[in-house]
Amino acid sequence: MFLEPASAEARFAGEFGEWKWQQANRYDPETWERFWARVNALLGYDHTPLLKTEDLGLIGDDGIPVSEWVRLLESAGFRSCDVLLRSAEKLVVASAKP
Repeated sequence: MFLEPASAEARFAGEFGEWKWQQANRYDPETWERFWARVNALLGYDHTPLLKTEDLGLIGDDGIPVSEWVRLLESAGFRSCDVLLRSAEKLVVASAKP
């Protein structure tokens, strides 16, 4: 299971961008807490103390499309990919190797 920045497919970028700007500000404390509370519920424990603020060379805020995340997982031998949660900027994906 991982959480990463995600963007829309190029063909849907215009409509996605319009929808994204109608969503709550991700830097608003209530929005941040609501999103992470949903992630913690999926995980079954509070992992927020593990979050780091330093730059670890991760993908930028724009991310990559969800379909590309799934393709990357499948090409690495993971199966049963499922998007568990999606916000305007992030997604949580679960997958398993056979």
